[in-house]
Amino acid sequence: CTAPALPAGAAGGAAAALAHPLSVLLWSLGRLGFHPGSAWMHAFYAAAQLLPACSPRQLATLLWALAALGEAPPGGWMRAWHAAWRRAEDSGGAAAVDAAMVRAAFEAFGGAVLR
Repeated sequence: CTAPALPAGAAGGAAAALAHPLSVLLWSLGRLGFHPGSAWMHAFYAAAQLLPACSPRQLATLLWALAALGEAPPGGWMRAWHAAWRRAEDSGGAAAVDAAMVRAAFEAFGGAVLR
């Protein structure tokens, strides 16, 4: 099983179409405690260009799932995630439950990925 790859220069629509199923898949893996392996995670992190297309719920779900898997994201992915999250917060789109999921993930990471 490989992580979905975005076509080079994928338009926002293609990224948005992948954001939901990918966040649900990663959430499911985290909930089951099933780590998909380093090759799959590498492909997942390489698809960071989908993060701007994610909803606040999807961003929170992705981060929570990584924490559930004990998978501290690499710096570049976290910078992309933070930028997407700030846009979501600035637009008022992040609900309290999303922010709570993000806080829980950061607590699980022990602050290691805060910036």
